[in-house]
Amino acid sequence: MYFEIYKSAHNHQYWFVIKSLGNNKVLATSEMYERKESAIHTVQLIGSSSDARYYDQTGES
Repeated sequence: MYFEIYKSAHNHQYWFVIKSLGNNKVLATSEMYERKESAIHTVQLIGSSSDARYYDQTGES
């Protein structure tokens, strides 16, 4: 599995999706986060038991 982090153009909040490696299907969608760091922290907690990676789709650095 891997994660993709997004930013809403509407309310400027962040969320992530969990996707499967085999077919890139969305397995789950997170709640909204006011801070990008909070979304990343949650991804790291969930992915800590595996070698899961995340990809920043927000266009921010």
